Amino acid sequence: MKAMNIGRQLGFTLIELMIVIAIVGIFSALALPAYQGYTERARLSGALQGAATYRTAVGLCASQKAIADCDAGSNGIAAVIADASAGAIIKYVDALSVADGVIDIEAYPSGKTIKMTPTVNTGQSLEWVITGTAVCGETGAAADACLDIGANS
Repeated sequence: MKAMNIGRQLGFTLIELMIVIAIVGIFSALALPAYQGYTERARLSGALQGAATYRTAVGLCASQKAIADCDAGSNGIAAVIADASAGAIIKYVDALSVADGVIDIEAYPSGKTIKMTPTVNTGQSLEWVITGTAVCGETGAAADACLDIGANS
């Protein structure tokens, strides 16, 4: 009778490694879409934050003049950002314009739009209504990659 050499197993078997790789693949398939939505929301938020100087300038203009006089390139409001600037001037902003106090933003690289419309309240304060394809609940907004900012801000 031959003696059997029973030794300790070293390392993992091929099937164990394949199971681990399959589990990692499933987790990454679930996590990748969520991460892409998160990064898109972060870019849209960055575009909105980058336009804050325009929002402030429109507020100052509206306090001194009629809101209809608040256009880009006049009354203390910076000039428009030309289309296809690809975030060179304001990060994540492809184009930005101001006409009659209304700020229109085209986000980069998604091309989604953000429209900030001011209305003057009785107490001379501005209330901003934010709409566009980057805002959740608006026409064309993707539920997983939109700004959930509510009706007014």
